[in-house]
Amino acid sequence: MGALENITERIKKDTSSKANSQINEAKKEAEEILARAKEELEKEKAQMELETEKIIKIQKNRAISEAKLEARKMKLAAKEEVITQAFELARERLGTLDPSKTEGHLRREIKNAVSLLGNDVEVLCNSKDSKIVAKIAKEINSGIAVTSEGIDYLGGAVIRTKNRTSQIDATFTGVMERIKGDLRRDVAQILFGEMKKEA
Repeated sequence: MGALENITERIKKDTSSKANSQINEAKKEAEEILARAKEELEKEKAQMELETEKIIKIQKNRAISEAKLEARKMKLAAKEEVITQAFELARERLGTLDPSKTEGHLRREIKNAVSLLGNDVEVLCNSKDSKIVAKIAKEINSGIAVTSEGIDYLGGAVIRTKNRTSQIDATFTGVMERIKGDLRRDVAQILFGEMKKEA
């Protein structure tokens, strides 16, 4: 082998060695880049999973809250329906009361109205209560007029001044409406065992 061949052979070896070294360096660098890329992807994946879990948790909590609110609304609506039915039943029963059982109420209301409105009043009542109302009115003041014609009250009476400028509604319906808020709490307590709430 000649000197030229030795030089050529050495150049080939050096080149091959440099090429192998560069290839190994490139492989090592590629592996490091790939490892960093995998690490970044894992971090991003973990972050996305964490964010997804947060979103799912928020949506789940929102759905639970909405379901609880809807259930509470339905429960309140059902209770309100039962309370309304209780008032309607009470109203029906008041309409069937014998006038002798309501005489005390009528007497108190008419006396109270006369003390507030004066003697120049008239009393409007249904035909069922007219005899008792006439008796009470006569006892209080013989000048009190009693009218039942065309009156369709459930029970009780309306006491008004003859000039119709002032009146007191002592009908069962009127009284029930005025005290309905207080009665509602009592009815809820009786029906559902709920504690009375201070108004």
